[in-house]
Amino acid sequence: MAGFLSGGFMARPKKIGLDYFPMDCTWDEKMQGLELIHQNNGIVWIVKFWQRAYQTETGEVDFSGLFGVIQANNCRITIEEHQKIIDTCLQLELLYKTESGLYTSNGIKKRIGAVSKERSDAIERKKFPSLSEDKEEKESKVKETPHCSANNSEQLPNNEMIPLPNSETIPLQEIVPAKKIRVEILVPEEIKESFLKYIDSRKKLKKPMTEHAIDLSIKKISKMGDYKKQNAIIEQSITRGYTDFYPISEPRPQFQIQQSNHPMYQRLT
Repeated sequence: MAGFLSGGFMARPKKIGLDYFPMDCTWDEKMQGLELIHQNNGIVWIVKFWQRAYQTETGEVDFSGLFGVIQANNCRITIEEHQKIIDTCLQLELLYKTESGLYTSNGIKKRIGAVSKERSDAIERKKFPSLSEDKEEKESKVKETPHCSANNSEQLPNNEMIPLPNSETIPLQEIVPAKKIRVEILVPEEIKESFLKYIDSRKKLKKPMTEHAIDLSIKKISKMGDYKKQNAIIEQSITRGYTDFYPISEPRPQFQIQQSNHPMYQRLT
C-alpha cells in the first residue's frame, strides 16, 4: 500500500515451480521395475513425488521427519513402505539424494532449470528490449546437435537418456533391458550368476524367456530349498536343457530290453 501512496508500484510475486508437468502414456524400464516391485503403491508414490518436486524452486523434496509421514499418508501407505520405495527409486536411479539430504532427479532439475531460464529471459526482454534482440539473433545462429546437451544431463523419465563421458546419449532400453532389471533386483546375489546363465541357455535353445516367465521362475526357484540347492537345480536345468526348474534327480537309465522265455521272443532272436 505504501508503494501506491508514494507513486510507485508493488512488485509482482515471483512465480515458483510449475503448474503442471507432462506424463507419457507408457513407462520406461526404470518405471516398469518400480511397478514390478511395489505395484500400484510405487506408481502412486512417484507421481506424488513429482507433484511436490515441481512445485518447488529447485525441484528438491524433503522427506525427513514429518515430511516423510505426510508423503506416506498421501499415498495411503506405511512409513516403512515409503522408505522401501525410496530405496528402490535410488537403486533404479529414478531419484538421487543431494548433499543436503533432499531428493530430486536429473529430469526434474533439467525441466525446472529450463523453465527458470525462460522466465528470467522474459524479464530481461522486458527490461532491456534491444539487448535481448541481439542475444536472440546470436542464439538463432547456433545449431544444436540432436540428442546432445551442454551439461551432459539425461532426458525426462519416459524417454530416459544415460549420460556418457563424450557428451553423447543413448536410449536407456539399449543398455538396461527390463529382463536384466528384474534379475538384478529380484534375484538374490547367491544365485544371480546361475540364473543369468539359465536365461542365456534358454536363448541358445531358441526358447527365450519372456519377462513374465522370468517372474514366475524367480518365484518358483525361491521355494526350492536353500541357495546351494537352488544353484544345483538351476545348473541341472542348464545341463539337461530343461525349460523349467525340477527337483534334483538322478540321470535316467538307458532303456534295456529284458529277455523273455516266451516262444515268440525266442523265435525273434
